[in-house]
Amino acid sequence: MLFTSIPDNYAPINKPLLYGFSFEVVRDVVDVKIVDIAHNRTLGARRFYDVQSGQIDIAPYLKRSFEPRPVDGFINVVDAEGFYSVIVVEVDGERSPQRYFSPYPVCDGEATLFRSATKQQTLSHTESDYIVIYAPRGGSVGMEFYVEEWLDSQLNMEIKPNDGLQILKVEASICNLPVNEIVVNINLDGIDDYLTYRIEPKSELSRRLMWCDKDGTIQFYTFPSCRTRHSVVEKQRINSEQGLRMVDCQTESVLSLISDYETVAEIERLGGILESGFVWLDKGVSSVRVDVVSTESVVRYGGALNSLRVDIRSCDREGGRL
Repeated sequence: MLFTSIPDNYAPINKPLLYGFSFEVVRDVVDVKIVDIAHNRTLGARRFYDVQSGQIDIAPYLKRSFEPRPVDGFINVVDAEGFYSVIVVEVDGERSPQRYFSPYPVCDGEATLFRSATKQQTLSHTESDYIVIYAPRGGSVGMEFYVEEWLDSQLNMEIKPNDGLQILKVEASICNLPVNEIVVNINLDGIDDYLTYRIEPKSELSRRLMWCDKDGTIQFYTFPSCRTRHSVVEKQRINSEQGLRMVDCQTESVLSLISDYETVAEIERLGGILESGFVWLDKGVSSVRVDVVSTESVVRYGGALNSLRVDIRSCDREGGRL
């Protein structure tokens, strides 16, 4: 058996990813499996009848396989589990060479950072941010923590060589003193970049959401205000000698998040929260999975700038506090 076509490492997943194969003679039955060896699971299978050659597009199977997971704990560089797959295709038990695929547009072998377009971000002491890193030859991260414009402490971490993706998590609660600013310098093969995080007090009404957009990349936004309403979702009643009596009532807490007034482009980005199957409430050292109740974007128009409302509830059956 011969593989006649195999996609390149990190080929774009929004285009067909064709694996072709051929045999010397016609085969009655040919079984093909798509295996994610990083997670030891089969993503899909297909059977061909009476063929000498054939091909399969694995892109539709891949798009369903990415399951991003938030990073718990303090500042760290960790494997970006769920943000990429390591794939082999089996044709009658014979495996192709492994290939890496991801929603992030990586150029194979070229170190890359995926971060916000702005060099300066704003975080509170209970919020975090992610920088996705592709570092096939490794690198380093340096962080400087400033208290009232004075350098308080430094942190240096090694980025180990990895053909997959890694996440640098940034958050401010690692420090004992109230940090005002964090400067992050990242050195990779051919890349020397920095970001500045201004740490500001957080309103009790603000909430920060993290979600995967339609392309599968991670996004963040802090909604400056929210309001809570309670909805009765189910009542159980029985007929007794005293008449109809309620014996159980289940309620759920729904949180309405209201954005700041933003540009049309930013409102469109936030609208991706409604389409996402992966949405979390960011709490700094941890994240809580949430369900988006809203079925349509509720936009308040204010001239050139607009505001968006999103309703969420906890995915926890116990109704954890949001």
